[in-house]
Amino acid sequence: MSEATRELFLGAVRTLRRSTLWWSVALSGYVVLNLAFWPSFENSDMLKSFDDMGAIMEAFGAKDLASPAGYLDGQVFALMLPILMSAMMIAATTAITSGDEDAGRLELLHALPVSRSALWLTRFAGALVMLAVTTAMTLLMLVISIRVFSLDGVGVVDVAGPLLGSAALAMFHGAVGFAAGAAGLARPRSITTAVAVLVAGYLVALVLPIAKTFESARNWSPWHWALGQAPAVDGVSLVGIGGLVAAATAIVWVGSLAIEHRDIRTA
Repeated sequence: MSEATRELFLGAVRTLRRSTLWWSVALSGYVVLNLAFWPSFENSDMLKSFDDMGAIMEAFGAKDLASPAGYLDGQVFALMLPILMSAMMIAATTAITSGDEDAGRLELLHALPVSRSALWLTRFAGALVMLAVTTAMTLLMLVISIRVFSLDGVGVVDVAGPLLGSAALAMFHGAVGFAAGAAGLARPRSITTAVAVLVAGYLVALVLPIAKTFESARNWSPWHWALGQAPAVDGVSLVGIGGLVAAATAIVWVGSLAIEHRDIRTA
């Protein structure tokens, strides 16, 4: 890595430092708040009643809510945490790529003796640092919370796997936003593209399979690769997560090629 590239990377990290702090607080607070309610629900029939709703609960990734692992899936891993982490990555990635291009903040940087692709890749790498830090902080809060709030039978691996899958899913959607911006879309359209992929993946993984005819459709969804059907209960597939990371890497690579073959927008 050249000195110029290193400085560009560090600049991207510095740009996102406040967002990293606040997203770390928000995600950590979300998991602690949800796990704090477990002792109140543990011996209640309320959660058991949800199991009778069958297919409706499957659409929200909920399975065996009355168990500690099932509660984790229903409240944290199956829907909300992956959405929040993907939203974070989409927002961060598009902010420092297409967003900065829209505002004219990349014009001077493009004049540096560094290729366009290298510049944009350092921005994506900065967003990955943000993802890594927030994931680590969330994992720490999860590990502490499962002990403090007595989620018996749930170990570190049971929360680390789904969290890793959520991070991989966030990386994938951030890559889509990156590639959309690199292809020339302004930030609002880049966000729309990434969010559309996010929603479509959720529908294919969790809603469409409610109809048994389309049950196999989930195999085509990034959500399924990252989290399966009940990540805390059944575990996650490292092969699926690895495939998702590989797909995200390929999308970023395509985006880095696209940025070299178009005109740069000026403010």
